[in-house]
Amino acid sequence: MVKVRFMSWNVRGLNIPQKRRMALIDFQRQKGEVLFLQETHFRDDAAPSLTSRHYPQGFYSNYTESKARGVAILVARHVPFTCTHQLNDPHGRYLFIKGTLGDRCITMANLYLPNKGQCGALRSILTKLDGFTEGILICGGDFNVPLDSSREGIPNSPSVDPSLRRRFLQLLHQYQLVDGWKTLHPSTKDYTFYSPVAKSYSRLDTFLIPHHHLQCLQAATIAPITWSDHAPVSIRIEFDSIPSTQCSWRLNESLLCDALIRQEIQDAVTQYFVENDTPEITPPLLWEAHKCVLRGKLIQIGAQRKRERRAAVGDLVQSI
Repeated sequence: MVKVRFMSWNVRGLNIPQKRRMALIDFQRQKGEVLFLQETHFRDDAAPSLTSRHYPQGFYSNYTESKARGVAILVARHVPFTCTHQLNDPHGRYLFIKGTLGDRCITMANLYLPNKGQCGALRSILTKLDGFTEGILICGGDFNVPLDSSREGIPNSPSVDPSLRRRFLQLLHQYQLVDGWKTLHPSTKDYTFYSPVAKSYSRLDTFLIPHHHLQCLQAATIAPITWSDHAPVSIRIEFDSIPSTQCSWRLNESLLCDALIRQEIQDAVTQYFVENDTPEITPPLLWEAHKCVLRGKLIQIGAQRKRERRAAVGDLVQSI
């Protein structure tokens, strides 16, 4: 079993040596094992070192034109990660790395979206990421989109075009990604960013997890805002339950043409919600898990039909 604590943090620039030393100490104090950092502000042709004895592995994507933007991923020395591929963005907006963590294949993506055109930027990045990803995907960063609606009761939340959040969530649904923190805290109100200009709070930072790997998500926390204007967001992932290989599955649509099968599926889904819709299970997890139950039922019915067809063919062959 491999347990890893991932932490995402918009650090608002780390060019000052004293701030880098303080940040590295704080990363270790907060027990971050794999760090996703945004706004490092390192210039590509003159980037300072951010590694340390505790974080010997560092991967960077710096803006080539100025000391702005920039993302980095740091890995603690005790984390058994070996990088095999890395993809950088010359504009300092994203960084993809993939390799092995223990005996598991993993892809890590660190994103820092612009404050305008977020959905277009995210779509472009996720398209690239889709072709890069192998194994489990951990995608974290500062998305510059309020992830909670203004109706959810966060104090002094900013007024934002509601279509922005709606289009953002539609993109996540399209790529089967789930807001990890919100999944574990569906009714909690919290924030990761405070704007002193607008005097408003919002939750802009999170980790995105593919819905078929939600069972690996064990914890998610938001720490207080301290030396940056963003709060660090952490998740804990357990890798023991991830299969080494992932098989794709496609629905046999002919099964749905049978009225008896449709009724059997409807009864199974109804029974699932009756047995599992309890206060201990969050609504997003309940919904995602029901898809697994439905898929398992369809696989079972399909396998049964296949056996029946084979038996019928065998009987015909014998009769001939």
